[in-house]
Amino acid sequence: MNLVSAPDLTVIAEIAITLAGFTGLVGILQSRGESELTRLEVFHIANLLMTTVLVVVLAFVPTWIALIPNIGNDVWLWSLRILLVVHLAGWIFITPFIKRSGMQLRDFPVLDRRQIFVLSVLGVIAVIAEAVLVLGFVPEYGPFVYEGVLIFLLCAAMSNFLVLLLRPKQKTPNK
Repeated sequence: MNLVSAPDLTVIAEIAITLAGFTGLVGILQSRGESELTRLEVFHIANLLMTTVLVVVLAFVPTWIALIPNIGNDVWLWSLRILLVVHLAGWIFITPFIKRSGMQLRDFPVLDRRQIFVLSVLGVIAVIAEAVLVLGFVPEYGPFVYEGVLIFLLCAAMSNFLVLLLRPKQKTPNK
């Protein structure tokens, strides 16, 4: 089985690993001193780490599936099935995480709310595209959609990174 897109997926995985590594720099760059992370910062850091690890694992799924004997040309179909299940499971598991954090949408700054809205709409579009391909419509677009969804997830992680990096320092009261 010849995977034409394998180098693309490797590059996506490398970018995700790099982004996950930069997550550690966020704490250093903010020079927080003794103050604790806010719930909003914890939310963005958790989102960033979960998304980057997920992208790294998903980038290698087609290669792992290609190793299955007699898989033939169904590599992208099975990869998309796994991606769809993981994508839907992510939505199912993130909801309790958000509820447990005690955050409401109104607790987010306006810019974060816009980011959440745009990423949610794009996420729904990605899931619809995955479902269309899994149902057997236009299977020739399988590699394009698979890589596109991984790039979307990487962009979502990058937006969380930028929100953390560019967030203004909190003012501390004079002692």
